[in-house]
Amino acid sequence: MALARRTIRILETEFCIEGDSQLHDYVDAFGLAYAAQGPVSPPHSKVDVDVVCRSIAQGDHGAFAQIHSSATHEHWNFGGERELLSDGSVAIYIPSRHAKVTLQSDSMRLLVEASPAASPIGIGQLVFHICRNLSLYLRDRQRGWQLHASAVEVGGKAVLFVGDQGAGKSTLFLQSVLAGPCRPLANDRVLVLNNADLIVRSWPGYLSMCEGSILRHGALVEASEAYESGGYPYAFLHWPTELKSVFTKGPDTKRMYPMTWFTQAANKMYIEEAPLGCIAFVHVSPEAKTSVKWLDPRNLGAARETLERNHFDLIETSFSSWHGLPLSGEPLGIGALLSAMEQGGVPVVDMTVAVRDLPLISELVEQSHSSSRGHTSADDSALPSLFGADHASLACKRKA
Repeated sequence: MALARRTIRILETEFCIEGDSQLHDYVDAFGLAYAAQGPVSPPHSKVDVDVVCRSIAQGDHGAFAQIHSSATHEHWNFGGERELLSDGSVAIYIPSRHAKVTLQSDSMRLLVEASPAASPIGIGQLVFHICRNLSLYLRDRQRGWQLHASAVEVGGKAVLFVGDQGAGKSTLFLQSVLAGPCRPLANDRVLVLNNADLIVRSWPGYLSMCEGSILRHGALVEASEAYESGGYPYAFLHWPTELKSVFTKGPDTKRMYPMTWFTQAANKMYIEEAPLGCIAFVHVSPEAKTSVKWLDPRNLGAARETLERNHFDLIETSFSSWHGLPLSGEPLGIGALLSAMEQGGVPVVDMTVAVRDLPLISELVEQSHSSSRGHTSADDSALPSLFGADHASLACKRKA
C-alpha cells in the first residue's frame, strides 16, 4: 500500500492526514480547490490523522452516536457505536463505512482504522467529514462568527450572500463566478474572524445546486455529464437521470459536487480568505423587480432576524459531538458583528434580483462593497450608479 501525506486547513484547524494514497482523492477534491495565497491567518490548532487498513473487531462497542445529520439526504446521515476507552480516548465504530475512528483528545491525534472491505473513496469521504466535524468543536467561538452564507471574492474583498433556504444564495454565487470577475470563496458557510479586517475564512464543503441552476450554465452541464461518465476519481454519489429545469432543492432535484468539480468547470480556484467587503441579504425571484437598498446596520429590522437565523455558533445542527467535545467559548452575538462592521465601514445591502437581471449581477457584486452607502432606493434608480451606467445602457444590457 502506497502511503501519502496531505495537509488541509479547515476553519482554524490544520489537519495532517497520512494513509493510502487512494483515500486522498476525496480529500484532495476539496483541499486542492484553493489557490495558492499569500500570508493567511495562522491555524489555532493542529490534528494528526493516521489512516490504517486492518481488520476491525465486531461486536457491541457501546451506545449509538450520530456523526453527521441531513434532513434531506439519507446518505449523509451516519454514525456508529461509541466507546470510551480506558486511556480516556473516544472510539466510534461505523458499520456503514467499515471503519473505526479513535480520538486521543489529550494529544489531538485521530486514528482511522479501515477494514479491507472498505472503499478508499468511502474512507476518504469519512475522513473529510470527521475533520470538518472536529474543526467546529476545536475553534473558540470568541474568535469569530460562523454564518450560513455563500461567498465570493472580488477586488480583494469578500461579499457574503445571506438568506434563508431558497432565497437564491447559490444562484447568485454561480452567476457571479461563472459570468463575471468574482472568484469563489465559500459554498454555504463562512467564518468571520473577530479582528480588525474582519477576515472571512472559507469552509470547505459541497456545492449544492438545483438542477435548474446547472442548466443555466453550459459549463456546469458539461461538467455534470463528465462526472457521470467517470471523469472524476473521487465520484461517490451519482445522478444517472437527465437534468430537469427545477429550482427546488429536494432529494431528487438537488445535486452536490466537491469543490474541484466546480473549479474545473469554472476555470477558477477558490480563495481561502479575504477581508469582509459587504453582506448582501438576497432574494431572487421571477416576479421580483430588481432593487438595491443600503441598510443601516443599527436598524436592520427583519434582515437582522435573518442574520440571527443563519448564525451557526448558537447551535450546530449537522455535525454532532460524537467525541464528547463541547462547543468552545461563549458565542459572540450578531450585534457585536454589526458593530464591528459599522466601525469598519462595511456596508449591508438588501439585494432583490429579478431572474431576467441575473446576467447583470456580477457587475452589481463587483461594485457593492466599494460604493457609498447613501442609496436607499427601492427601485431601479439605485442601479445605474452601481453599474456605472445610465438607465438607457441598463435597459440595453437587459435586452441583450
